[in-house]
Amino acid sequence: MIGIRVCLPLLLLAPSALAQNGEWEALAPLPTSRFSLGVAATQGKVYAVGGHGTTVTLYSDLEIYDPATDSWAIGAPIPGGRRDFVLLSNQGLLYALGGNVGYVVATNQSYDPSTDLWTDLSPMPTARRNFAGAAIGDLLYCAGGYQDGGAGPLSVLEIYDPATNLWSSGTPLPKPRFSGTGAAVLHQLFVIGGQDIHGAPTNEVSAYDPQTGTWTDLTPMPTPRIAPAAAVLQDRLWVFGGHDSAGNPLDVVEMYDPLTNQWAAVESMPGGGRSTLGAASLDGRIHLVGGYDPNMGGPLDLHEAWTPKFFEPLPLVPGFAGEVNTLAATGATPLRNVEFYWSLQAGSTSVPGCAGLTLDLAGAKFLTAVAADDQGEASLPLYIPSAASGFTVGLQCVDRESCSVSSLMWQSFP
Repeated sequence: MIGIRVCLPLLLLAPSALAQNGEWEALAPLPTSRFSLGVAATQGKVYAVGGHGTTVTLYSDLEIYDPATDSWAIGAPIPGGRRDFVLLSNQGLLYALGGNVGYVVATNQSYDPSTDLWTDLSPMPTARRNFAGAAIGDLLYCAGGYQDGGAGPLSVLEIYDPATNLWSSGTPLPKPRFSGTGAAVLHQLFVIGGQDIHGAPTNEVSAYDPQTGTWTDLTPMPTPRIAPAAAVLQDRLWVFGGHDSAGNPLDVVEMYDPLTNQWAAVESMPGGGRSTLGAASLDGRIHLVGGYDPNMGGPLDLHEAWTPKFFEPLPLVPGFAGEVNTLAATGATPLRNVEFYWSLQAGSTSVPGCAGLTLDLAGAKFLTAVAADDQGEASLPLYIPSAASGFTVGLQCVDRESCSVSSLMWQSFP
């Protein structure tokens, strides 16, 4: 038997399913309790801007979180204050777009962390609030939203180029949408959830491809919701919280894998349900900031971080044939069996006992089963024969408890 081995030149092929293990952590609370704020990360820090409260309807505060010290600092306030806007990070700057100051605005301002200064830029062609936005490449994309006293729910897509300070139009959303959330996933704009033209919560997910100018409807989110937050980590989309049609806050977290067009449930937010919160990914974890929960007095100062543990094999150590190597996987169900399979070719092999589950290996051979520890990690020493030298071997794992399969990794033995 030549092959068992995890990857050094790691190649990720379509993971069929991922066990959504991870860790929640309570971090230094937001100094100013608020909701409908903008949250983004750049230059190693998380920025919380503007928002809304119970006694103050319009915040201008800029508070800056430093993960190195688990503390917040104060930055220059956003001029005039704003809520229900989109805050995007691009090329080391922050951009605050649109929103509500008692009426909808088309304001576009940038913030430079190095100078602590805000700059007025070319306004959006369409004034609006509660729209979805994301930065893709060097451009900023803004889709949907709501226009009070005017067009109501919108489908418009507008694109801002910071290099020229000019706006252009893109293909409109297939349906008007507002109070959803947006993210950039694999160089596409995702618009997730929100409210439809009748104001009902939706679970629809639409992706815009800037290269073709077309929208694609993807697998709907399992939970319809209004005003959730979203962030992207390792090319997966994570959606947090929101509220239902009755205004009840949700603690639901769901993860979308664009390679399989599938959703997976994730451990709920420990701080409880909330909507109109902000989310930003930074250094391998997702920060959730602020939000609204009527059961906890309204605006919140909560600050939590989610660090996912993806179900995947780990590189064999030391990674040489003719030696004892450590075979391992992480992100499995704690204290349950992990099965290891190997093959020399990519393809498809059904997993016995898990209906519809397949490995991404042709003629996959069962290698061994190992019980994961209480952290969801499984490992054992295994001798790799010298005959494996010169071969590239694929390795994939099955979490028998959840009937999920890991990502596929390849190992070339020198």
